[in-house]
Amino acid sequence: MPLDGILSVREFITTPVDGTTSNQAGIINAINAARTAGARLFWPVGTYVSDANLPNFHNVRHIGPGVVKRGTSVFYVEPVEGQANIIYVRPSGASLNADGLNTVNAISINRASEILLNYGPVLGGTWNFKLSAGTYIDGTTNRLLIGPRPEDKSKDTLLCADYVVFEGPDVGYDPITNSRPAPTAVFDGRGASAIAFNFRGGFRAIVRNLKFQKYNGTTSSGGVAMAEGGLRCENVHTSECSYGITGFLSLLEVKGGWIYGSADKKYTGIRSLFLNKHDIGNQGAGGVGQGPLISFCNVGFLAQEGSTGHSDFVTYEDNIFGINATVNARVNANGSEFKRNTVGVVSRLGAVIFAPYSETIPAPVGNVKWNTGTADANNDNMRLQTGEVLIGSSGEAYAQTYELVFLKTDTVSITGTTTESTLQTYPIVANRLTCAPGSTYKGKILRVKASGQIEGVNGTKAFRLRLGPTQSIVSGGTVEQTGSGAFTLEASIYLTGPNSQKACMQLITAYGTLSARASTTKSAVVTGSPDTLELKLSCELSSPADSVTIETFEVELTG
Repeated sequence: MPLDGILSVREFITTPVDGTTSNQAGIINAINAARTAGARLFWPVGTYVSDANLPNFHNVRHIGPGVVKRGTSVFYVEPVEGQANIIYVRPSGASLNADGLNTVNAISINRASEILLNYGPVLGGTWNFKLSAGTYIDGTTNRLLIGPRPEDKSKDTLLCADYVVFEGPDVGYDPITNSRPAPTAVFDGRGASAIAFNFRGGFRAIVRNLKFQKYNGTTSSGGVAMAEGGLRCENVHTSECSYGITGFLSLLEVKGGWIYGSADKKYTGIRSLFLNKHDIGNQGAGGVGQGPLISFCNVGFLAQEGSTGHSDFVTYEDNIFGINATVNARVNANGSEFKRNTVGVVSRLGAVIFAPYSETIPAPVGNVKWNTGTADANNDNMRLQTGEVLIGSSGEAYAQTYELVFLKTDTVSITGTTTESTLQTYPIVANRLTCAPGSTYKGKILRVKASGQIEGVNGTKAFRLRLGPTQSIVSGGTVEQTGSGAFTLEASIYLTGPNSQKACMQLITAYGTLSARASTTKSAVVTGSPDTLELKLSCELSSPADSVTIETFEVELTG
């Protein structure tokens, strides 16, 4: 072994290093000598021609500015910024000693970790693994694990100056005009209890034009996962995976592609976990066709434990939950579209979902499209819930949260008329009211509170609460002729379905023979309408000599 631990490839090459003449035999001899001596192999400036596979090429540490040329491809033995290396991958038939420098000598995908570690722990330049078309049947050769192993987190850390790319053949993917073409390189788990591509520990990867299917042997099986690094998926398709794509304490980007669960909707599409930063779809894209399609999942996109970011211009179709944000997570769903989901979005345990909607500015110009009132309507667009897991229970019990959606303290009075007159109104977007109550979700409730003064004992005063485009009466109550003075009114409208409600209202006055009175009604207001539903509080005086004044009016939405 040389004293400096370095051998020069020129010591073994006897043919001209001119970029044309083959240097194959000399390169092989140099590799063998360096491997035997445990030395690094130095490549002086020059283009070294290899016309066949170089056994054990990636088992020797290479240094220097030289490049290896095979056909039209070049390989930088110690790449720096601006230099790119391509390694070719195929699904079967790859030799254990293949160098991957051309398609004939392609490697199996599992060797990518071994190769990169040889040039690490900090990779220079750009690295691109090009996968040929075909089906990669799950097994040790067709799985990829890069980063520290669970049994020894101090080993195998691999950092990179630029994202390392793993991509299948070009299928015409374009983020604007063709965001979901079917990949021709497919990883088939066939029920494997594994993660097909598992990245960890500061690594950064781009996965492009690949499909992962049937990695569902356990609840932790999946297509692609990144922990404590950066992952960008471009036109990645997943199908029947326990989870399709996961980011954990990382930066997770998902652009284009189709994330499909299963016919029985039992899998999770995308997960963003534990302070993860997510960017699903394209901010400001202007069209849902440019983002990924997430369909037939139990949860299309799960964000939890403080994860935050966007899910913009994404299409959620036929999921149980389109977006489930929980445990202090945050999701901006600007411009996304929700079709035929049981629940479009649900927020739990301190999570925040921003789903802007405007009646005057139609989607997809920066607003969520719910498809309310169409065949693509969701059973329930939005839910707000909080709760605790019951220890030893098979399910979860939720206590619903509420928000004050309207408060008005302007004084409004009616007098001198016996015609029913409006005291206060509030326009409610019908999308906010759609719901389908179930065993753990009890539906939504509109709560109305009002207070004011009744003056005069000349006749009765009939209060009515109306809702919807036809202004159906959902509740009401009458104060008798002798009732006068201060009053309060409280009403609860229970939304029992898209076209039905139950309501009760209680009136309390300071004077009269009845200090309190209540009424209950059922109605058929269509809350599944895409239109604004006007909530109106009115009063009809039987005597024009009396008067009613409203001093406060507030509306709360529960659930």
